Amino acid sequence: MNNVFYEIRDLNTEEKLTNFIINSFKISFIVRFLFILYLNTINLSLFWRYILIVVDDMIDYVIPLCLLLFKVYKEDKLSFEIFKELTKAGLLLNDKIKRFYRYNDKIMDVFSYSMFISYMKMNNYDTTIAIYLTLFRFVGSIFVIFFNNIYLLVLFPDLVKEIVGYNEFISPINKVSFIIITILKVIFEYVKLKNEENR
Repeated sequence: MNNVFYEIRDLNTEEKLTNFIINSFKISFIVRFLFILYLNTINLSLFWRYILIVVDDMIDYVIPLCLLLFKVYKEDKLSFEIFKELTKAGLLLNDKIKRFYRYNDKIMDVFSYSMFISYMKMNNYDTTIAIYLTLFRFVGSIFVIFFNNIYLLVLFPDLVKEIVGYNEFISPINKVSFIIITILKVIFEYVKLKNEENR
């Protein structure tokens, strides 16, 4: 972990910084949970509900990032150097943070998709594809936790947003488009994990 973060009072050790980021993630997961519940109480078209599900997926990372930036700003330490380091390193600065974020993020994804599917079902949309893809990802998440190997997620890519979005708003999904989307998502998830591990 880069020493630039240790210039911040109250974050001047790895343990303090780790605890701050994990607590920030806890806040973000609570906000995301409440946001998902709220989505099911308002009247929106499937398209806008889908857009908000995509936005919802970013909440749990954006909030801790903003809290850390605000902490840095309050300390009068916000500088280009710190901003550059934060952008480069991200929030997943060590294994403890990575484990906490990844496991809880997968749980929230499955919950989010389940609520989206329940809305689709109540409004007579075909939910077959979404249900199978959510169960597929859920099984992958269980394997990751059981075997403690995050790379298993590459074999169980998160395809719900991509496949359902394509099927509902672009064109009915077929074998060729399904295979292409799956291959692209597997590559994306592998590269993303490699980048996170190399930080």
